[in-house]
Amino acid sequence: MGLWLLLVTLACPIFFVSEAPGNDFSSHLATAWLAHDGFAGGPWAAWYRFDLVPLPYWLPTLLLAPLTTLLGPPLGLQVLLAGLLAALPLALRAVERAAGREPSATATALALLAGFNWAYWLGELSFLLGLPAALWAMAAWLRLGADPRARRLAAFAAWTVAAYLAHIYALCAVLGFMAVSSLLALLGRARVSGAQWASWILPLGLFGLGAWLILGGKGAAAHQGGLVFDFAPWRLADSLALPFMITVGPRWWAAIMPAIVLGLGLLSDRRRWDLRLLGAGAGFWLLAWAGPAGLETPFGLEDIGRRFSPWGVLLLAAGLGPPRRAALRRLSWAAVGLFAVVRVGDAWRAHWRHRPVVAAIGGLVAQVPAGARVLPLLRLPTPTAADFRVHRSVNRVVYERQAYSPHVFARSGQQPLRHVRGGDHRRVDDLQISAADWAFYDFALVQVAPHTPPWAPLLAHGTQVAEAGGFRLYRLDRARAASSPATPASTAASTGGKASAGAPSGSVTSSAGPP
Repeated sequence: MGLWLLLVTLACPIFFVSEAPGNDFSSHLATAWLAHDGFAGGPWAAWYRFDLVPLPYWLPTLLLAPLTTLLGPPLGLQVLLAGLLAALPLALRAVERAAGREPSATATALALLAGFNWAYWLGELSFLLGLPAALWAMAAWLRLGADPRARRLAAFAAWTVAAYLAHIYALCAVLGFMAVSSLLALLGRARVSGAQWASWILPLGLFGLGAWLILGGKGAAAHQGGLVFDFAPWRLADSLALPFMITVGPRWWAAIMPAIVLGLGLLSDRRRWDLRLLGAGAGFWLLAWAGPAGLETPFGLEDIGRRFSPWGVLLLAAGLGPPRRAALRRLSWAAVGLFAVVRVGDAWRAHWRHRPVVAAIGGLVAQVPAGARVLPLLRLPTPTAADFRVHRSVNRVVYERQAYSPHVFARSGQQPLRHVRGGDHRRVDDLQISAADWAFYDFALVQVAPHTPPWAPLLAHGTQVAEAGGFRLYRLDRARAASSPATPASTAASTGGKASAGAPSGSVTSSAGPP
């Protein structure tokens, strides 16, 4: 009963705001809204198209399209996010049962508290969906060992395909779990069923397909670069903190609770440990530390290793079990309970403080006429994490005003959506604006610091209409732009796609001066 109450208390803040405070959520909503009008075109055919190829990352669109049709864009996403909070602990309990263990209430609580992780605050819906999908695929694979019937194989195939369609890292987690479990079974001279061996064909085939589509197709340069490694000891604690990241205070605060629970779990009865879960959990946790810290690409430093930390921590907790002594079990529950209070308070605070900003942006978006073309720009000298939670909110014009935004995600090899004009999405920190751009767009929505003078190129091409929530809306004069030159790079320098130390991983910041 207590866990269900915690779930409801955690889910409530999601419904506080019309747009959850994650970088990418508005882009996922816009893509789903476009998809619900039909993949073949519809009123958006002049601006967007869908490539019907079996890419990973399709799952958010496939789930959100019907939800937004039935409930509308904001509520459809909110229902999906609330469902994800419940899906993660349910999936972990399925893994424990498949391993022949009684589900641990402590591990269930950890999985529930891991719902608001770093990926949530970045709005990475694909990765969030991949977390429970991969766990359910792991559970289905374990069941194949004791019950290799066709329906068990079908369940494994379904969850593996779901993990692939969610995120390529989710599929990698399934393969890693299968590899560790098979190796430990062989070392212990246990039997691996024929159905389990045969099941390797599907995830390996999907991995090959995904790797080819992501790395070998058009735009492959966007996904290639030099690997960066960082073996700093602090990253061990960081790999514990990331699944439980809070928005206030030092990040290491979030590592204390899982460290206490796992440390006390080491004092449990070793005869009750599950080596398959512990082996996979330890492998994922160490990969989050010693694996590649990132991939240096034209779009900045994209994280790799840390993505495996949620599966690592949760599988370790599930494989250990509670401490033997009652006093230590109470201490473990006290750590979970105290951190639950912190997590609930942090979630409520972050969503509540997000409300006025979202309302202000909504007021600006409401002034955009239906069918207009809106250019998003970011001109902040030192953006904060809070700034990055709204810098893609311009995509609301798609589903609220049936307008065009070039920033709806559409990178070749990653998203099924493509822009008819330009192919890939236009980054908001790209401040080199061509004469053709000035002549194409009707409005510009610019994120700026307060009390800063207007940016000269915008004044030369348009008129400010309104300002709210750290954004300024400009109406552009397309007739004037047709005879003017492009904005020179000297007055609109771009960052070159490098992420700043203070920005969320995968984001970019502008080094240009005040707007």
